[in-house]
This record gives sequence, structure tokens and C-alpha cells, in this order.
Amino acid sequence: MRVTPLGAILLTFCTVFVLSSVLFMRLSLMVAMLAILTIILYARIRFLSELNSTAYEVRRSILESMIFAGENATVKVEILNKTDRAISASFEDLLPADCELRGGSNKVDRDVAPASVFSFTYSFAALKRGVHVFPGVRVLRDDAFGLFEHEEVVEHLSRANIHTKRQSLEVARRTAGSEHLEYSGFARSPAVIMREFEFDGLRDYDLGDRARDIHWKSSARLGRLMTKVYRKEGALQTMMMVDCSSSMRLAAGPLAKIDHAVDLAIQISDVLLKNMHPSGIGLFDEVHVLDEALPGLGRQQFEKIVTTLRSAPGAVDVQSAPEAAADDHTKDNHFVGTNSNGEKNKAFISAVESIISRKHSGSRVARLGLEGEIARIAATKRSQQKLFIVLTDLTSSRNAILAAAKLCKRTNNKMLVINTYSDWYSPAGEGETRYERMYGSLEESMMTEKVLRKQGVSFLRIGPADTAPRIIRTIRRGLA
Repeated sequence: MRVTPLGAILLTFCTVFVLSSVLFMRLSLMVAMLAILTIILYARIRFLSELNSTAYEVRRSILESMIFAGENATVKVEILNKTDRAISASFEDLLPADCELRGGSNKVDRDVAPASVFSFTYSFAALKRGVHVFPGVRVLRDDAFGLFEHEEVVEHLSRANIHTKRQSLEVARRTAGSEHLEYSGFARSPAVIMREFEFDGLRDYDLGDRARDIHWKSSARLGRLMTKVYRKEGALQTMMMVDCSSSMRLAAGPLAKIDHAVDLAIQISDVLLKNMHPSGIGLFDEVHVLDEALPGLGRQQFEKIVTTLRSAPGAVDVQSAPEAAADDHTKDNHFVGTNSNGEKNKAFISAVESIISRKHSGSRVARLGLEGEIARIAATKRSQQKLFIVLTDLTSSRNAILAAAKLCKRTNNKMLVINTYSDWYSPAGEGETRYERMYGSLEESMMTEKVLRKQGVSFLRIGPADTAPRIIRTIRRGLA
């Protein structure tokens, strides 16, 4: 509770006149001023009683099921008065950061009748993609005399998953309608699978094997019966993994790496699904798998992928994270995972402590993040080869991706790394320092690419100008 300007003036006036009446011995003036002070005290006690005896509940709902960045969305706020006393107040629904009011008003002055509900609506637009949180409703009340006012924020958290611009989905549909991808491996010509079974190798003959599958030439050479082994051939299961680590979220230019990766994931997934390739999506950071939709087909699969990508964390402006931005291109840059408020992720510290304790105890260290997710997916249907497409800047999650590449090679799965090269997403600078830094960063990136290719990983370096059709054509030509 605080005193209004009117109350402050009145209190000052009374205090001055009380002191004057004492100095000049004016009893009547002193009595009058004391009466006014008594009224002010009564107003305060009465207002406190009203505040303590009233209770209300806030409900908020966002009417649109899918919200796109830059487009209007409607919010409905309901105020429920739970008491038998009327409430006169000003209610303001607090907007998240990076959101602006587009229509109506998020602030209303209203008298709420006892045990009743009133509502108001307005529209807002999110300026960028990501999860935006409505913190609550600010309630401003004053007493009947206008001498005191009370302000409080009624917490009522609502999360709005703001999707990328609608244009991204339209591009995905056009791309899926024009691009054709028959993909069974990294080859220089498209591989259209026409056979149900394909020869996979030889093994020793066991009782019950078909006689027509015996490989007589090998049996004669080795001196024991050998039989052919086949594997069922079909469309390659594809799992796209989008890096949501801190370095991916830093926006130094007009297009953030995380936003570009989300758009490309939508468009490439739609192409794969339209060409009958079971596809899924996963989001990972330095430690965790944030969300996933396992590979599948069907009408609802693309919607599942889009819904999963909507939960990807938003970009963070470099100016709001200067320390992180300064180290964006250093070799040993490993950012600690952060939430939307920029606070350090406590789970990261606990995970590191768990690894250290396991290492000292001699037990096997559990895989985290990307490596753990690939290990889990690769363990299902081991006879079926899978493709993992990783969209990353190879900064915060570099070591995890190198470990995942070794795992894919060991489990006979394929990996394609699409590297959102950080320097190409940064604004052009001046002076020799920028070019020296770019040369050093490119040299480091090429060394990482060399290590990945030794593990059988295909590699593609992209920038903000690269589109999904161009990437798909590159994969189809076998140049990745």
C-alpha cells in the first residue's frame, strides 16, 4: 500500500498546520487538523480491511491453437470475484517481453460485482519465435477517498509457443511438392528401392535354413556350409536433431541460427514425409533432449513435428548476453544451458557432478543429450539402418556430436551434419581483426569436418542464404 499524491499533499498540509497551531497556540486549528488526520487514519484502516477481505481468481486463455511470429493472436482474460463484496480496480494483463499490443486493450477499469465474473479480450503479436510467458495480471486499487492505493501482481503463468513465420510452412508445402528425394544412402545417384529383400552377407548354415540360400562357392572354399543373409529393404528412417544450445540461440545478425534451423527442419521433414520416408524430430541442448517426435508416417506426423519444433527455445540478442557473445567463436567455448530468463541451468551442474562421481567410482558413465538419444534410437530395430540429420553450429555441442558420430559408425547408422556456420550469421565487421577471426574459425571448422568425415559422417556447411531446396538437391546429388 502507498499514499496517493492527493493523500501526500493532505498529510503534508495537516502536519504543517498542526505544528503551526502548536507554535501560535491556535487550539481550534489543532482540533481541525487532528480531525482530518483521524479521517485519514480511518481511511487507511478501512482500505486495509477491504484488501484483506477480498479474493479473486484470474484465468487466461489464448484462443488460437497455433500462433505465428508477427501475426495477431487473441487473449481472453477472466476475473472471478470470490467474495460477497464488490471490487473496484484497474486490471492489466502483463505482456511477455518481445510482444506488442495489436488490438483492444490489455488494461481495463472495472467494478466487479460480488460473486461474479467479467472478462475482456485483446490481441497481441510476438515479434520472434519461441516460448513466451505471460507472468500475471497487475491489479491496482484505491480507497473511497482517493488517499491510498494498492498494487499487486496476481501470478497466473501462461505459455504461448510462438511458431516461426507462416511463410515457413508455405515454403515447406511448395518444397515438398516440387522436390523429390529417394534416399537409401549417400550415393551419387538416387537409389529407388524396388526389392523387398537385399543381400546382406554370409553366415554359417544352421538347421532349418532354406537349402536354396546355401552359397555353394563359399562353402566349397571354406569347407563348411555357408548360407546367404538378407535384410528387408525399405525407406530409411530419418531422425532430425536440432541443436538448441546456448551458442545456437545467440542472434548476432538479422537471422538467428536456431530460427534458421527450425525453418529448415520443417521444410526438410515435409519433403521426407511426402516421399514416404519415416521421419522424426528431436531438440537437444548441452545436456538434455528437450523434446522429440519419433520417426513415423501418416497424416499426423508432420503436425507432431511442427508441434515439437514450436517448443524450441527462442533466440537471445547478443546485446543482452555480451559475455556469451564475446566467446562465441573461441575454440573451447561451452556455454552453460540457460532458461528464458538467462539463469544458469542447475541441471547442467548436477549432471556434471554425476559424471564426475561415476568416473571416480569406476562405473560406466551414462550418455547424455544427443549421444544418449542416438544410442536409444539406434538400439531399436538394430537390423534397420537409420539416418540422423543434425542441425548444429558445432560450438556448444561439438564434443557431443563427435561422440554421436563414433556411435553411429559403431552401430552402422548414417549421420549428416548440417553446420550453421556462425561467422556467416554475424553482421559484417570492419578491420583486419574480423578477417583473422573468420580465418581461424574456418580453419577450426574444417578440422572438425575432417574428424567427422573420418567417422563416415557427411558434412554440409550452410549460411542464412541457404534454403531447404538447395540443401535437398545437394543431398540428392551425393555431394553432402
